[in-house]
Amino acid sequence: MFSEKANVLEGFKVLEKIITNLSKGYPDVELTHQLADNTAMQLVLDPNQFDVIVSSNLFGDILSDIAATLTGSIGMLPSASLNSSSQGMYEPCHGSAPDIAGKNLANPLAMILSLAMAFRYSLENSEAAT
Repeated sequence: MFSEKANVLEGFKVLEKIITNLSKGYPDVELTHQLADNTAMQLVLDPNQFDVIVSSNLFGDILSDIAATLTGSIGMLPSASLNSSSQGMYEPCHGSAPDIAGKNLANPLAMILSLAMAFRYSLENSEAAT
């Protein structure tokens, strides 16, 4: 699903055309379009309706924060930025949390999950990812 605000931001109309043209190369993947504010509401009401959400950084950042709250905490989520050949940069979604440094409070789950994603998607080693 492609989520933007092409109805009010002219530049996103170009992105919408690009995404639509790219989708023609993947006939087995259904592309739908949705306004970003509606996507935010739908994430809260029925998050299971989404498999993948494609968006710009402007709206994707907001949508990912909403989606993260559904898990309980953004601090538990892995993150990946991948190129077309599955090379990527993997990191936790959270920041460095200097306010809890040295207090034995940090939870390493997001870093462990980020490493598992690196094994699975960039290193093609699903066994190591589990």
